[in-house]
Amino acid sequence: MNTNDSKFILKCIELAEKAGKGIDFPFGSLIVLDDQVIAERYNESFAKNEVYAHAELLALVDAQKKLTKDDLSRCTLYSSVEPCAMCSFAIQELNIKRVVFGLRSSIMGGYTKWGILQDEEINKTFPNTFGRNPEIVPDVLKDKVIEGWKKWNAEKWERLISKGVFK
Repeated sequence: MNTNDSKFILKCIELAEKAGKGIDFPFGSLIVLDDQVIAERYNESFAKNEVYAHAELLALVDAQKKLTKDDLSRCTLYSSVEPCAMCSFAIQELNIKRVVFGLRSSIMGGYTKWGILQDEEINKTFPNTFGRNPEIVPDVLKDKVIEGWKKWNAEKWERLISKGVFK
């Protein structure tokens, strides 16, 4: 963990609160290069009625518009919650250097559940597309992320926990 990881996860939590004030689940994400925020987004899947409008994907698209793929290979993606499988493939393809998140998802997680972010085979098979696996830094400010989810909707949080969605 680097010295700014906590600071950037706190920003993800703030972004997640914005999503939670609408009809979306509270997810927030940042793309950071050289300790500068390049892109920041929150989940808009329900608000936009677009399945791909996850905080991580939206932030990646914004960052990709500003930088080249080679530049993204020097970036860190921060997320309040572990990126799902769909987001994890985009992270791999864009060659993100580090992925830092607060809360693991044992059902949807691209790292914890599906192993996409640490999949060596995809990198060996398609080295020009999926250069290398990112460094993974899980559980940063996990308690604060949980606190935010409970504040957002304690009842939904308890249902998600009882189903094993988060750990």
